[in-house]
Amino acid sequence: MFQYGSKARTLRPATAPLDMHDTPPGLSPATTLAREYLKTQAGNVGVLIIPAAHSGTAFTSAANTLTWSVGSASAPEFDLSTLAVTQTRDGIAAASAAGLHVELKGILWLQGESNSSMSTSEYSTRLDELIAFFRSRLAAPTLPFVVGGMTPEGIADTPSRANVDRSHRETPARVPSSGFAPPMTGGVNVDDRIHFSRAGVEFLGKTYLAGYWAAVAAGGSTSPPGADGGGNPAAAGTAIRAAPVANPGLGQAAAPSACGLPQDGAMVGSPPRAP
Repeated sequence: MFQYGSKARTLRPATAPLDMHDTPPGLSPATTLAREYLKTQAGNVGVLIIPAAHSGTAFTSAANTLTWSVGSASAPEFDLSTLAVTQTRDGIAAASAAGLHVELKGILWLQGESNSSMSTSEYSTRLDELIAFFRSRLAAPTLPFVVGGMTPEGIADTPSRANVDRSHRETPARVPSSGFAPPMTGGVNVDDRIHFSRAGVEFLGKTYLAGYWAAVAAGGSTSPPGADGGGNPAAAGTAIRAAPVANPGLGQAAAPSACGLPQDGAMVGSPPRAP
């Protein structure tokens, strides 16, 4: 399991926490997903995680503020979606330069608390624009996109978050090749009801994988676990599958850990195969 971090732009073993855009503590559900995914793959397959998330970020047009809203950043350094795409491209290039065959596999998204004032339709519009942006910029029109659910306790404490939760859950019905990863009840930290405990992170990582396979199937692939995701058995050599991890920010790990695009943004990747 590898990572191409946000701060240290090198191909290296994945760590806990991952090298996100900010500095989140704890385990990421992206790491759990990668571990469970590898159990279904041939021994020559690995996973490259590209963690681009940043805790506490949102869809916003506010000036001088980090944002996931496409085309709304007041300066390039605040444009999280473009930064995530650049990091993903650089990560794939680094793995390829190391002699690995890379297949971009999907994006994980975990975000929403910071947009609890939005209606379901407004949040859905922003999220769907972001999904389209990632797929277009990464030249992957059916790239699986899996949305992780917020903690049930956090939603109960702030009822307006139910609008965002509804958008999350309805994503597979709105967006082709997408999935939803439900969280567990009770998987939160003591005195912190919006961030997942270790048990909550592990649970979410496993449902992310189930949501990933659902997104793959929704895109028309019938590849079962153990295949390379494109319908072909894993080939000889060393492979890395790259999957962007998007926005795992608020509501993530025992300590807030981010995944890739948004972690409130994050990207994941899977290991390349050597030719």
